[in-house]
Amino acid sequence: IRSVAELDNVRKRARRDAAQAEQRGVARLARELLPALDNLDRAIAAAEAHPESANPELIGGIQLVQQELIAAFSRAGIVRDSALGEPFNPHQHEAVAQQPAEGQAAGTVIEVYEHGYLIGDEVLRAAKVVVAA
Repeated sequence: IRSVAELDNVRKRARRDAAQAEQRGVARLARELLPALDNLDRAIAAAEAHPESANPELIGGIQLVQQELIAAFSRAGIVRDSALGEPFNPHQHEAVAQQPAEGQAAGTVIEVYEHGYLIGDEVLRAAKVVVAA
């Protein structure tokens, strides 16, 4: 009976270790791809800031690539952290500045410089934010 129980424990441990290794691999690849997703966000923001000089077909293509990348992240269990308007959480946010803001409680995120990402309960990358003083 002990041998059977030990064998069962070994199998469970092996499955758990394999799942954790897969999760670490996904997280590692995602960390490498996040700068590219940030650059797509910046390209779209720059095009929206100057609509008179933007090429609509090019912007549409950039948005399509961005949506596909976000969808792939979502299928892998990676979600974007929506920090705007939330209370500052030092475990999920990195404060890059603090400034006074009318109508906002102190410690509230008022601007997001770089989005954060979560994989399950683990912070893949902390969001870089501005916090109300």
